[in-house]
Amino acid sequence: SRSYGCVTQRMVSRDAGPYRTVDDAVSSIWPDLVGHTCVIFQDGATYPEQVTIQNFTNNGSSITIMADPFLGQRPAVSPPAASTAAFLVMNASVNVQGLMIAPGSDIAYGVYSSSAHVSVTSVTITTGTASFRIWAAGMRLDSWNRVSYSSVSIGDAHGFQLPSGSSATAISYSTAVVATPTGYALYLLGSSSNTVTGGYFYNRESDGVFLDASSENNLITLSTMTSAGTRNFAGLWIRNSSSNTVDQSYAGDANGQGYAAAGYRSFAP
Repeated sequence: SRSYGCVTQRMVSRDAGPYRTVDDAVSSIWPDLVGHTCVIFQDGATYPEQVTIQNFTNNGSSITIMADPFLGQRPAVSPPAASTAAFLVMNASVNVQGLMIAPGSDIAYGVYSSSAHVSVTSVTITTGTASFRIWAAGMRLDSWNRVSYSSVSIGDAHGFQLPSGSSATAISYSTAVVATPTGYALYLLGSSSNTVTGGYFYNRESDGVFLDASSENNLITLSTMTSAGTRNFAGLWIRNSSSNTVDQSYAGDANGQGYAAAGYRSFAP
């Protein structure tokens, strides 16, 4: 039999069950976790639901929601109208792996995390050619979150958003492509001590990456930050933020402006 390394398992399949929705599988888990717990997709179907994870006592363990690594299929979560996000994570130590998020209606977020130690791996968020959109951010992250090998391709919203007070989050080998005059592919607002490695951030209509309002002691390395905006935008904009380091990275826009700064700052190229 297959081994997933989980003490508790819930198998999800739209046609075969035993759980036909992710929400039913999550709701069936005892709230006082007794070990590492997994919700595992057994197909590549599209699930029209919002997945909410909250009110679990971890006891040193975690919850993982993932595609079955033995099947090679990529299920999708497509939240309906009135949803906040495809994944609304309000519990610490949650992992989301190997999935696609493709909204079935206008929603605020692809992934919304308000808890620490949330990990997102190999997740694709896209609005494709559909008329539906994500209007706030592809991923809204909190402190001590981890994103790796994931991509966001959306329209008028931030790609990755790190809000005020968040810190110590790592984004590695991930991409964000957006087309928004009012948002950024990567946006830090008062967020500090984060690490970005091997990223690609592109905004077709404004600045690529924006560090704002006391976003300090952040490290961006081995990354590309670009803008195709027709006005005087920058690949990287830093405002009223200090002690940030950018190393072995490229920043540029259609007019040749790579880096812009305003207010107090300390920038190490």
